[in-house]
Amino acid sequence: MPLISPALSVKPTPIALLRSGEVSHPERAVGRDELIRVRRGVFAPAQEWRALDRPDFVWDDASVAGEADGDLKFDGRFGDAALLLNKQRTRDARLREQVRTIVHWGWQDVTAFTPLQTLLLGAGLRPTRPQNSAALLSMRQRLAARAPHPIDPRWPAPR
Repeated sequence: MPLISPALSVKPTPIALLRSGEVSHPERAVGRDELIRVRRGVFAPAQEWRALDRPDFVWDDASVAGEADGDLKFDGRFGDAALLLNKQRTRDARLREQVRTIVHWGWQDVTAFTPLQTLLLGAGLRPTRPQNSAALLSMRQRLAARAPHPIDPRWPAPR
């Protein structure tokens, strides 16, 4: 099952993608939740599209998928951590049928930058332009001071 890339081209999928001219009134079908807009002028049957495993990021040329995992994902508030981890491993195995490797990162990796850079370089990705250290430092200062999600008092406390 090839993946849809964030690039402008639409990659083959196991479901039929439809162009605007192939569907009468595609916007109405989207409104009725029969179709999903994949990108401008390209649609897919909603139920089939939602069943696909789609990673957060795909670098087709390096055959790498990226997953931005929340730091709260495995702390128990979304269910049994062992079960969630097993579901992630099963999904990763399905994704690995399409890409060479999958990289997972969390909030701390993004706000510290170096861990995320190390993960992506280790997966075989290479920078496409020089690093903008001033912009990264500014972003680090703005992001690191706050948690990614407010803590809801109704959630169970992390274990």
